[in-house]
Amino acid sequence: MPTQIMMAHHHPFVKAVAHALRHRCGLKHALPHSDHKLIVATSGGADSVALLCALTALSRRRRWRLDLTVGHAQHHLRQDAETDAQFVADLAEKLRLPSLRADLDIDLSNGNMEAQARRARYDSLADMAHRCGARYVVTAHHADDQLETLLMRLMRGSSVRGVGCMAWRRRLMPGRNLKLLRPMLAVTHDAACRFLEDLGQPWCHDHTNADLSRLRARLRHEVLPVLRSIRPTIADKAVAVTDHLRQAHQLIESEIDQQMLRVTQQNNATTLTRRHARTMPRIVLAGLLRRVLIDAGVDADRIGQRRLEPLLRAIRDTKGGTRVFGFPGGLSLTITGELITLTQQARPSVHLAAEVSNIKA
Repeated sequence: MPTQIMMAHHHPFVKAVAHALRHRCGLKHALPHSDHKLIVATSGGADSVALLCALTALSRRRRWRLDLTVGHAQHHLRQDAETDAQFVADLAEKLRLPSLRADLDIDLSNGNMEAQARRARYDSLADMAHRCGARYVVTAHHADDQLETLLMRLMRGSSVRGVGCMAWRRRLMPGRNLKLLRPMLAVTHDAACRFLEDLGQPWCHDHTNADLSRLRARLRHEVLPVLRSIRPTIADKAVAVTDHLRQAHQLIESEIDQQMLRVTQQNNATTLTRRHARTMPRIVLAGLLRRVLIDAGVDADRIGQRRLEPLLRAIRDTKGGTRVFGFPGGLSLTITGELITLTQQARPSVHLAAEVSNIKA
């Protein structure tokens, strides 16, 4: 293993990653004779290479004892993607680390390509973790990524849950004890590049990052430089704000947990009194409706604020009669003068949160 990397544990970048691992990601020092098994998601770009080198520098420290495996997802979406894959394989060999590779098949004709690639990448990383017995997947998302994500979600009009953006630590796959860690949210892209330059470690360049037809790339190249010229620490501020928003969201979730106790389930119907629903703060009621719909099987990605608005208006207005809203999977939400009831329909609805009937009393 290169000496300059082994001695890099004193570098400010490595110290920042180590501090975030322990105090933000919750990765405590390993017990004697034990190791933390980690999959390090490595694309070959500056950020992931810097993360891999930093974790490698920590890996032989007695109190950390990190057991690292390099994980690379080959999307086959760029002509030079195989060059990057070979670079990652060579780097893993240079660092004397085991490596795993996944070759992904992305359907370019089916919806958002970036979202599909992200889902496929996380699925492949989870599979790698299962294969080598790792409990953690570590990615190189950094403070600038958090700022970009915050701006994108503000432009989209996201809820408090959405503008909380990326967490330092979260469950990667439902029902599995596998955590995703992001210890580089404490540092910027420039800090990662300076670290690699200090090591004399090269990295790959993804030319699609300069494609200004992509919103994130346009923000990165046209908006962030202006924000940094006004406030150089803007990325750090974004990380602090999103931390605060996630804490606010946790408080809201706690209130939703309490309100779920007022929801009754009987004969395949989920029911809440409309009178009680109207006493809830709007943000709590929206979260409660979302929770109930997800529990009933509706895809979480299809229950955004825009979809919930018709339900919120119908619950909180003073109209009488019966209104029915259809959801995928044959679910219907019925609002009467007294009750809000979610039931399974005989025939699936076509439109999400579309009012399919309005029957006057």
